[in-house]
Amino acid sequence: MELQSQLVANWHVPEACNYRCKFCYAHWSKPKASELWRNNAACSLLISELGRFLSPDNPLWEQRFARRPRLNIAGGEPTLWTGELSHVVDHAVAAGFDVSLITNGSRPETLRDVASRISMIGLSVDSTRCDGNLRIGRMDRKGVQVGSDDLIDLVRELRTAKPTLQIKLNTVVNAVNAEEDFSSLVSKIAPDRWKALRMLPSYNDELTVDEATFERFVSRHAAFRRILSVEDNPSMVQSYLMIDPHGHFFQNRLDSKGYYYSEPILDIGIERAFTQIPFYVNRFLARYKPLESTS
Repeated sequence: MELQSQLVANWHVPEACNYRCKFCYAHWSKPKASELWRNNAACSLLISELGRFLSPDNPLWEQRFARRPRLNIAGGEPTLWTGELSHVVDHAVAAGFDVSLITNGSRPETLRDVASRISMIGLSVDSTRCDGNLRIGRMDRKGVQVGSDDLIDLVRELRTAKPTLQIKLNTVVNAVNAEEDFSSLVSKIAPDRWKALRMLPSYNDELTVDEATFERFVSRHAAFRRILSVEDNPSMVQSYLMIDPHGHFFQNRLDSKGYYYSEPILDIGIERAFTQIPFYVNRFLARYKPLESTS
């Protein structure tokens, strides 16, 4: 049996973000309780439970994972709160996780603070052009955006500080960027992995693209097949292990907008909460195959 190196849990720690990307799916139901990262004890307990549950030794995973699990910290934009993010990273490391982080790159000072303690940084790169970022909503309230040169400089700085740090690019293919050529930017950044996702209309379908348009984008970038992982909408459903900011498992839907939710993990226990959402290990494993291995 081929072993995937790690099982990955994606914890969307905050919902707030300094950008307003039109395709963003990071919107959840709002229970009365505050987000867990604001409660240090609850945050620590959730991470500890995740570490125990996701251990390769858990019979549930049928010995399909060779290494300790990875906690992928996402949002919203988690780098907006340097101190709180640092606590989350410390809790995760203490619980035995490898740690990765998804970010828009707008807070390089926070990334510098945590880089030494994490194994991977995923940078959201959704346009190579200023006007493309503008149309998507990739800017803060003052109109400031992270440009291509900014990303190149940021990656160079992070790799200098920690040469073993892995860099991943995430690109949501949508109606604004579907005809762009990212080849020059990707070559200059030289990421370890590049993920191209077809926009999933979880909350709106304003910028969706059809399958043929998505396939043209993928074909245009076939030179990167060794690092390029492709996720069309069906492959994004029931293949991610995700936790929302309030401590529920949640799962994508393909048939309608919104999500499936579990009850709060810390209220009913992680084993029971896991049974309340659909998740398929085989679909998870399929997402980690680069384009080269599927051609």
